[in-house]
Amino acid sequence: MLICFMNNIAIFFRFLILACCFWFFSTVASASAISGVNSNSAAREIYLQLTELASANVDYRFAQELSALQKASHKGGNIFQRELMKSYFLLKTFRRIYASSTWEQKQNNEYKLPKKITISTYEQENYYNLIKDHKVFYESVVALRPQTPNYLNYRHEILKNISLIGTESKPYPFKILKFKTNGTEINILKTALKKAGYLDVNCPQNGFFDTELLYAVKRFQTDHMIKADGIVGYGTYSLLFQTPAERSIRLARAILRLGDRSLLKSSTYLLVNIPDTEMYVYKDGLSIFNSKVIVGTAKRPTPRLASTISQVVLNPTWTVPPTIRNDYLTHLKRDPTYLEKHGINIIDENKNVLNPRLFDFSTYADEKDFPFLMVQAPGPDNALGLYKFLFPNEHFVFLHSTSSPHYFTKATRTLSSGCVRVQKSRELAEFLLKNTAYTPKHIKEVIESKKTRYIKPTSHTRVYLAYWTAYISETGQVFYRPDPYGLDKNTTLPLAVRNVR
Repeated sequence: MLICFMNNIAIFFRFLILACCFWFFSTVASASAISGVNSNSAAREIYLQLTELASANVDYRFAQELSALQKASHKGGNIFQRELMKSYFLLKTFRRIYASSTWEQKQNNEYKLPKKITISTYEQENYYNLIKDHKVFYESVVALRPQTPNYLNYRHEILKNISLIGTESKPYPFKILKFKTNGTEINILKTALKKAGYLDVNCPQNGFFDTELLYAVKRFQTDHMIKADGIVGYGTYSLLFQTPAERSIRLARAILRLGDRSLLKSSTYLLVNIPDTEMYVYKDGLSIFNSKVIVGTAKRPTPRLASTISQVVLNPTWTVPPTIRNDYLTHLKRDPTYLEKHGINIIDENKNVLNPRLFDFSTYADEKDFPFLMVQAPGPDNALGLYKFLFPNEHFVFLHSTSSPHYFTKATRTLSSGCVRVQKSRELAEFLLKNTAYTPKHIKEVIESKKTRYIKPTSHTRVYLAYWTAYISETGQVFYRPDPYGLDKNTTLPLAVRNVR
């Protein structure tokens, strides 16, 4: 009898809580639409966080729930309350999974959400208690925001781009355009640069690539870290005619890629942004220096990863990696002296140097059948140059200098087989060995000796290989970068996002 009475009391209070919820949501959401909800409301905050995750295409359920929330907002009351609760727990679940995801998963936009997200009775009751106080509920939703620097600037830019969908300039079929060329494409190019603010609106639409247009193209290229040659190649073309929808996707993914806590907590680190083909060195939040880098091609991409510098190698040897050994075997089948010409020796398991003229390379189908190492001696002609920087990773990649520095002058620097070539490798070595016995003078002496030396840095320096195709600076300037590996291309902006206002 007592148990029955207590159950009835529990049911009564649960009904009372639901009634309070109905009243609460009737005040924060009407049949008008959720975009009309006060910008400081918990409902609006949930809606915008859903929009960002749906834009990033993290999981189809974010777009699905965003659409359901939009429809429920027109009905209001208990229907809207139920959808908002589902949205809240979907966000909470993702933020928890995000916090435990690896750097590589975040850079690649790969998250493993459970197939079904269930809300226990206990969680529901906590939720009902939470929403009794509007301020507390709002603060709890704000606490779900990612810890991305300048986060609200990203939100503002995403919403701005969503509002611009349908107003973009229609691109011309790609062709290279340069100074003094003619054609109808020139007028389309001028219109796009006028919209972007790089060309005076009064510049004549005469189909001619004039001096004024040349300088406008160069300014655009400079701002987007493209070689400012005034030639509209595919890199310039793809960024200039990037649609608002594409920009929204890149910004939404940037929020997640830049929000990793480990990056924010590292006092000293190297950051290589692959789309930028630039390396940045930071210490205590300040930029020490930056350098051009060369990264992997689309076929042999540089992996996205986080690790710690373990060794600096002066005068490294180079062991040809499996990704290139097949290429070399193909050359050897045509010319057995190919390796000799490049200063590369064939080494057996006992470290003996073998004579390549004694081999019949046609008997080796591929590199897996070839049981010997291909090793290049140290020196200025070594493919790795004079410096190598090692860090543990499953991809067997590292940072290094190069014997072909002229590649750093190229506008497109996706040229390697996965490793990262650093232009300012000497400066990097001196920075990493600053607190060791290896002074710049001592490093120079070792380099001149042509003897290989492995040195363990005394400081803890993290290295991050990132994939940021968009980011916003502290000054609020928005940067868009190429997408060399196509990680952000095979996606579309969901319809529910396009309806956000």
